[in-house]
Formats: sequence, structure tokens, C-alpha cells
Amino acid sequence: MTTRGTIEGFYGTVWSEKECMAQIKFYGENKLNTFIYAPKDDPYHRENLKDPYPQNKIEEFKHLLDYSNKHKVDFVFSISPGNSLNFSDSDFNELIAKCESMYKIGVRHFGIFFDDIPTKDGIRQADFLNRFNKEFIKTHKDCGPLMTIPTEYDTIAMADVKDYKKYTKDFSSKLDKDILVMWTGSAVVP
Repeated sequence: MTTRGTIEGFYGTVWSEKECMAQIKFYGENKLNTFIYAPKDDPYHRENLKDPYPQNKIEEFKHLLDYSNKHKVDFVFSISPGNSLNFSDSDFNELIAKCESMYKIGVRHFGIFFDDIPTKDGIRQADFLNRFNKEFIKTHKDCGPLMTIPTEYDTIAMADVKDYKKYTKDFSSKLDKDILVMWTGSAVVP
């Protein structure tokens, strides 16, 4: 497996810097290579997405990034825009600005996640991701591939008995082939 690690993508208390560092150290010691920052209850990750991170949080990210590099772990910064996204140029530009601020401190791995949202517009989501892939990831030549999680992210949600559901068909048929898609397998917790 080329990507081995954990996603801090749960609801509840966001891990402290010390807790993240303990995870990253463990990964490095055990040949895991990826830490994905995606806590649902980080207000700047999801609910207050349009607001920039405060300087103290940017400094914490920089420290975690340096620590990740020391332990040979890719630090993936992600955003979950699905609850407030209306696919406008304004939304897109705010996303670019937030990711650009992370790029400036050294982040080279990014994710945009659509899990746990009510809207299932696979075509618009894929188009949005493709645009970000083209206008941000591909213009920053040292970035790793973009990661995503679709709204339907387990087999039970993705397919009926005989065929994939409309959302999954739309999303997968439109999405750039070099975007990495994460899913949980046969169920959310198989």
C-alpha cells in the first residue's frame, strides 16, 4: 500500500498538538507514511470554512508539518466544504486562499472531503475537485495528488444490489483519474 496512516476525520474533541505529534511519531516508527488532518469539529475545517486560520493555528500546523517531515510522514491538510459550498467562484477562491496559506508554510498534500453532507450532486462535486486539481495542485508542481472522500463512501451507500447509485456513477465518471478517492469498504465500519 502506497498510502498508510490515519485520518483525523471524526466528530468530537480535536486532537491537541501533543496528541498529533504522538500519532506522527508512532507512524514514523511503524512505517506508516500519512497523517490526514480533517477533524469535523475544527471550526475552520468545516463550519467556518470561509474564515482564515488564526496565526497561532498556522504556527501549530507548521510545527506539525516539520515534525511530520522529520518522521517521514506526509501531512495532508484537508477541508470539508460540503455544508456551505454553492460551487461559486467565490467559494473556489476562498478555498484556494486557505490552501495557499498552507502551501506557504510547506504543506504539499491536500484533501477536499464531501463526506457526511446532505447534498449528493456528484457531477458538481467532481467538477469542483477537477478545477481545484487543475488550478491549484497542477500549478504547484511539488504537490502530491489531491485526495477526496465522496458523499457516498461505503459500498452499502454507493450501490444497490445490482448497480451503483446515481451519485456514485456521476461522481466517478466525471472525476479526474489522478485524484485519490478514499472509502471505508463494505460499510462505514465493516
